[in-house]
Amino acid sequence: MRTLLACILAAVTLSAQAIPLDEAFFAGERKLILREMAERLITAKRRDAPILAECGRAFLAGLEPTKARESLKAAEDRDPKDGRVLRLIALAWLKNGYKAEALTAYEWVLQRDPKNKEALTQCGVDLAEVGLMTEADKYMKALVAREPAGWESFLAFGRACLMGGHRKQAAFWFGKAIEVKPKEEKLFLEIMRAFAETQSVM
Repeated sequence: MRTLLACILAAVTLSAQAIPLDEAFFAGERKLILREMAERLITAKRRDAPILAECGRAFLAGLEPTKARESLKAAEDRDPKDGRVLRLIALAWLKNGYKAEALTAYEWVLQRDPKNKEALTQCGVDLAEVGLMTEADKYMKALVAREPAGWESFLAFGRACLMGGHRKQAAFWFGKAIEVKPKEEKLFLEIMRAFAETQSVM
């Protein structure tokens, strides 16, 4: 009986993975691609919070909010105090038009992992890129309080402001980065690139 059950389970598993990942599949419907990739990753990495968060984003993009909520909740439950994971959850909501859910999840970063400088920077950049400047500034102020010499974060945020058409804020953060590293050639290069890339929208 046990052998028969094992055979049935193996057959079900094989049939669930029978979709060939070939050119025809990837030329097909976007929703099906997102679902298949996410489900395969969840099966393989069900204990990996960042992967669960990314899968939640895929389900949202594929218009499957129930599965998305399950995956994002699983990511939060797995690592509820990891700013990197919380930011991925927030980004999933933000990129799919769920502003209230996104802002709640971004707030978790400040509440649960306020020392995570990388996560604070990424939160600020995400919010600046979609024009939520008041919210974005809150994360950058929290970052400056922890790392007043974080020129690379200032650069990243200035670039996001510029890309989002917020020239005044970009100027402030580029100036702040230059104050910290006035002779840093990488900084000159990246500011130059940012302005060159935005010439058509300025």
